[in-house]
Amino acid sequence: MADPSPKESEVIVVSEVPLWMRAVQVAALGGLIGLGITFGLIYNNFQQAGSVADIFRQGRRPILQYRLEKGAWPSNFDFDKIPADLESYDFSSIVRATRELDVRGSWQFTSLEVDGKPVPRIVFKPDDKSLNGLRVLLAVDARLDDGQESTGRLRVADAQAEFTLMAE
Repeated sequence: MADPSPKESEVIVVSEVPLWMRAVQVAALGGLIGLGITFGLIYNNFQQAGSVADIFRQGRRPILQYRLEKGAWPSNFDFDKIPADLESYDFSSIVRATRELDVRGSWQFTSLEVDGKPVPRIVFKPDDKSLNGLRVLLAVDARLDDGQESTGRLRVADAQAEFTLMAE
């Protein structure tokens, strides 16, 4: 026996919000999410720059003390292989701090002769040579120096930061 009740068809419900308004809402939400992610990345890079700037500050002290006591700059060295005569200035604590950084890279001290004068520098070369690494270096420059990558005591070039020491 057949069912005597007629079959009801589905009713299509149309939204009362115009399509262009829905598109604007979705685009605005997508833009806000994109800005939030970008802000988060830049904020993270800025926070990482604080610890890198501290290493530059802390690394400067023992080297300048060495210069004042010995009358000369130490020989060029990597922070992984520090000279024995810098141990008396507690340089090993700075080496331990470089290993705990979120930003990985190589640290070294170099003293080059320019126009007959030694120019001592602490050089940091991050392993991450991407835009994130560059943002960290530029944020370090803003914290330690003038914020301009090609001027001042801290210069950012060739995916590395060079902090010039001055013996006052």
